[in-house]
Amino acid sequence: MSRITITALSLLSLSLVSAGLTAQKRSINQDDYDVWRSIANPRLSRDGVFVVYSLTPGQGDGELIVRRTANGDVVFRHPRGSGGRFTKDGRWLLFTVQPTWKDRRAAA
Repeated sequence: MSRITITALSLLSLSLVSAGLTAQKRSINQDDYDVWRSIANPRLSRDGVFVVYSLTPGQGDGELIVRRTANGDVVFRHPRGSGGRFTKDGRWLLFTVQPTWKDRRAAA
């Protein structure tokens, strides 16, 4: 076989493989956005030992999470918690608890 034929066959096989790979991807729709969770209001304790943040989904109830910065272990979770702040001495955490997503939707 000639060099041109081998090159043409190689290019053809590569294009078929890449077309097959792109055909497997699907579009992102609203349901995908609804389950994604975003990190909101991250704060470090004054001594840097803990970090607090809220995980908020596109739809549904979020949660407040406190982690140790040294190893990433979760030390506290609270459903629907938000706006977490540590006291100046770092011994206490203040946060608000939101109504359920279902109740907020009903009130709107």
